[in-house]
Amino acid sequence: MSSTTRITFFLSGLIPALLAGSFILDVVTPLGVAVCTLYLLPLALTVWIGAQRSPFLVAGISGRLTAIALFVSPQAFLQLAIINHSMMLVTLAATAHLIWSEKKNRASLDREVKIRTHTEEELKLLMKMLERRVDERTQELARSRAEAIRMMEEAEALGRKASAGGGAEAKDGRRIARPLQ
Repeated sequence: MSSTTRITFFLSGLIPALLAGSFILDVVTPLGVAVCTLYLLPLALTVWIGAQRSPFLVAGISGRLTAIALFVSPQAFLQLAIINHSMMLVTLAATAHLIWSEKKNRASLDREVKIRTHTEEELKLLMKMLERRVDERTQELARSRAEAIRMMEEAEALGRKASAGGGAEAKDGRRIARPLQ
C-alpha cells in the first residue's frame, strides 16, 4: 500500500470522527460559544485526500451539522448564535472553494510536470539519435574522403607512370578515349 493510499485511508476515517466530535461539542455547548469553528479542521484535512470534490462534501456535511446544532443546542444568546453559525456557513463555503482551487491547481501543475518530464525524455532520446546519426555521417564522410584521396593518389600515380613510360601508352589511351566520347 503506497503512502498516499495510507494517508487517504487514515483521513477517510479521521474526518468523519472529527465531524462527529465537532457536532457533539456543538450540540452540548450553549449557543453563543463559537464551537462550530471546529468544523474547519476536518475540512482542512481534505487537502490530502485525492478526491477533487471532497472539500465540498465535507463542507456540506459540516454546514448541515452546524444548522442542526443551532436548533438542538441549549438556548442562550440566540441572535449571537445565528450570526456565528451564519458566518461559519460562509466560512465553510469559502474554505471549501479555496481548498478545491488549491487541489485543482496542484493537479494541473502535476500534469504540466509530467508533460515536461516526458518532453525532456523525448528530447534526450532525439539528441542521442541525432548525435548517433552525426557520428555515422562523420564516419561515412571520413571513409568517402579517404577513398577520394586514395583514388586521387592512384590517378596521380597512373599519370606519373603514363608520362614516365613514354608517349605510346598515352597515345593508346587517347585513341581508346576518343571513340568513347
